[in-house]
Amino acid sequence: MRRLFFRGALIVLVAMLASFSARIWLTHHQIFQQWESTPPEVAEMLGVLFRKASADMDATQREGLVTELQSHTRAPMRLVSMDSPELSDALRERIRAYAAVMHKQPRDEKRYGLRHEMHVFMPTQDESHVLDIALVGPPTNFTWLHWLQQLSTVLVIVVLTALLLFFPLYRRLRNLETAALRIADGDLSARAEVRSRDAVGSLAKTFNHTVSRLQELLENQRHLIQAVAHELRTPISRIRFGIEMIEMKIQATDADTIRERRVAIEADLNELDHMVKELLLYSRYDCGQENLAPIQVSPLQVVQDQFTRLSILYPDLQTSVVSALDADAHIVLDHASFDRVLRNLTENAARYAKQKMEVHLQVQDNAFTFAVHDDGPGIPAADAERILEPFVRLDDSRSRASGGVGLGLAIVARILQRNAGTISITISPLGGAAVATRWPLPAATETTTDSA
Repeated sequence: MRRLFFRGALIVLVAMLASFSARIWLTHHQIFQQWESTPPEVAEMLGVLFRKASADMDATQREGLVTELQSHTRAPMRLVSMDSPELSDALRERIRAYAAVMHKQPRDEKRYGLRHEMHVFMPTQDESHVLDIALVGPPTNFTWLHWLQQLSTVLVIVVLTALLLFFPLYRRLRNLETAALRIADGDLSARAEVRSRDAVGSLAKTFNHTVSRLQELLENQRHLIQAVAHELRTPISRIRFGIEMIEMKIQATDADTIRERRVAIEADLNELDHMVKELLLYSRYDCGQENLAPIQVSPLQVVQDQFTRLSILYPDLQTSVVSALDADAHIVLDHASFDRVLRNLTENAARYAKQKMEVHLQVQDNAFTFAVHDDGPGIPAADAERILEPFVRLDDSRSRASGGVGLGLAIVARILQRNAGTISITISPLGGAAVATRWPLPAATETTTDSA
């Protein structure tokens, strides 16, 4: 965490030094360009004064004047002949036209401290010579102390800026790290503090959601283990009792009794096998391990196939479909998930229905919904949420005696959760339970029909 803080401070320092250097260069460049195009008024005034002062002087007197001026400034100056090859033709024309001309040219002495220096050219009255004054910019006594002072100022600004920018970030990330360490130590109630909607706040929110989901999975696992232990106790006890009865009847050579006990044991073993398979399926969907493969599915065809299977087990049950879909409509769904949910709900409804069962199908708001209605005893509103938990049975006719292992609706709830869907349980107009499921469809997906 400290490394992140110092890395950020270093980035700010480099950025400020770069911007500081760029600002200095741009400022000097703009000043030189402006002076070169339009000399300052003071330069023109000095040019006029130099012309008047040197008007009646000979060469020796002019040299003396330059020497006198040099003694009052650190800027190098000299008299240059107007015909000197150092002056270009264009520069020579400008000198003749103005009282003072400023021109930037390469420096020949590095001690001035700049890559280029600005020269001021002031012609004499007779224009035979020109006074060349070099403006070197920084003074020649510019020492490391000046640089140290500027660097110290920049460092102070950087430190204060880094504290203002990165310390709140450091504190919030530290809070997130503390929560992660508490969770690693086994405290699943720890949560990161969410203070804003920025990147760190979004990270903390996602972290809390992940921990909540993990805590929920572990809690479900704990309840599931307890429920499994409780549910397995009954068939195991029956098997043990059956074995004891067989041992007691062996000496009596009661073949019919032995056969009955064997059939009962096989039924108990089948129940255990079915329970294990249901548990494995529940676990796969609960942990998100079941891969989804959405394809074009005909809901009406799947429902009719399920009704055909149920007619063998429940020949007196009246089944019907209430559909708002076309007869050949297809919807993009995970076929295995849809088929399993439909089977669980219809088998559950058929088990408790008195005479009728209906399946309602429709597509609305870019979602496919289907509901299973029956005319059985129904599910009280107070138990609508609890019945979706593993191995939960109500105290009325929906009990162990009606069949099943108590995982049907729990598996349906996990399948819907895996498919980003929802499930709700209400009272059906038929008088029994109405279990409605909602399946979100892919964006811009509509029901399709076969062209045939």
